[in-house]
Amino acid sequence: ISPVSSIIAKGHTQQYTATATYSDGTSSPLTTGVSWTSSDTGVATIDDNGLATVIASSGTTNISASYNGVPSTTSATLTATEATVTSIAISPLS
Repeated sequence: ISPVSSIIAKGHTQQYTATATYSDGTSSPLTTGVSWTSSDTGVATIDDNGLATVIASSGTTNISASYNGVPSTTSATLTATEATVTSIAISPLS
């Protein structure tokens, strides 16, 4: 699962991807059929396409996946943070 670790502000999203490793040592990205899970849906939810949405202003959740009943051997850590000011607008302009 990648990215392995993320710090994302409340209201923003993080796209995750899963890669399968096969018994012959080869690997390939999984584009369909992946089941995604967030260990704490009060921090972030994740949809069927691997897009996590942060719904809390603090906290941590683990993102995991499974494919054809095979669970991921590792999980990704998503840390929620408060949104920060990125710009200030002044009005009226004139």
